[in-house]
Amino acid sequence: MEGNNKIERLYLAAWIPRTFLHLGEIYDFLSRTPEIKGLDAKKLVQLRDQLKIDRVTFHRENGFDHLIAICGDIEISVSEDGVIILTTPVTEYQVTLNKLETFYNNNFGPALTYLFSRGAPLPKALSKAHDIYPIFIVANNMTETEAGIFLESASDTLITSQVSDEISFFTGKNITILSLLPAFKDAGITEGELLRNVVFLDEFEKQLSHYLNLHRTMWDQVSKIRESRSMRYKDFPKIREEILDFHRTLSFVKARLAQMEDIVDARAATVNPTVREKLATIGLDRFEYLKADQQYVNHLWQMTIEYVDGTLNLLEYLFQENTQRELSAIKFITFITAITSFFGMNIGFPWEERWPEVADSSYMVLIFMIAFAIGFYYFLKITIYNRRFVVKNSSKFKIKVSEIAELEAPKQTLS
Repeated sequence: MEGNNKIERLYLAAWIPRTFLHLGEIYDFLSRTPEIKGLDAKKLVQLRDQLKIDRVTFHRENGFDHLIAICGDIEISVSEDGVIILTTPVTEYQVTLNKLETFYNNNFGPALTYLFSRGAPLPKALSKAHDIYPIFIVANNMTETEAGIFLESASDTLITSQVSDEISFFTGKNITILSLLPAFKDAGITEGELLRNVVFLDEFEKQLSHYLNLHRTMWDQVSKIRESRSMRYKDFPKIREEILDFHRTLSFVKARLAQMEDIVDARAATVNPTVREKLATIGLDRFEYLKADQQYVNHLWQMTIEYVDGTLNLLEYLFQENTQRELSAIKFITFITAITSFFGMNIGFPWEERWPEVADSSYMVLIFMIAFAIGFYYFLKITIYNRRFVVKNSSKFKIKVSEIAELEAPKQTLS
């Protein structure tokens, strides 16, 4: 594979928003096998043994904590804000990539999933957000031409390139190459410190883009419900469950966006000034832009919450209206039955002398009354069950779609 001789290390990276508390839990798990309430102790031991950990160390860089675990020739790095990096020296690109992916999918990924399996479950709409992890490569003095040739040989395409005196940054669809030039060695920072910030900035923007696309998808799906002229009562349970599922996703993302705001503020405040300077030379000092993008997506998400809440209120209103109709139907049937019973009081009873003469007719009247009541009730129930409710004209619950268009119009960076 072309350019392979200049590749020094291969990284599999991701960013899953976390806190120092989570970092402490991961450190405890990797350095020893703790007893964690709600988790099976034997399974924890099994998952830890599969990692084959040699040592775990705790580090602090410019007020930011991260841990490093050595598992054979694979190194795991986890920062307190959730930047996860797996790396190993490169022998042959595809072989090394397969090795890292296998280790993550079979060992480290399941361990993390089980360790954080308690608490609120991840909504279905977000459960596949991290199925594909970005690939980062640190190379030694790789040129743009060499990067393009390498990406093509790896079934990728060079999309953008940023070149400075110390760092070159080449971006493909799935692979990002960080080429360190000789002058970088005198910068006084490590490639790991630089890479953690590159991963954070790249993944932060990708998550915002994911939430933006999710907002559009959910808005379109809810709009189909709101803009339908009518809906049947029997479809209410299914539609209501869909809306509630949207609501669970909305609540999760709202909390996640608030967490992301705190995290980007903290990282921007503590990042090494030299690292930030090097990021700026390749156009990656985007902390302030990401803050603005986060606020933009947050505003969109708040409007989506209001839109879904309004739709849920509309469904509840129509459901209650239909329930009242059912109660009215039952009252009407009870009234009819009472009237029929009153006029049928001349039927005989077994303890009367005339019973042998009127037994057959009495049974017929009784059966008719019961059959009439049951039949009439189910007739009304089916009528109500299949009744179509007018949705589009429910103006009291409307939110103008133009508002969302106006909010989206000025921003293009995430589209």
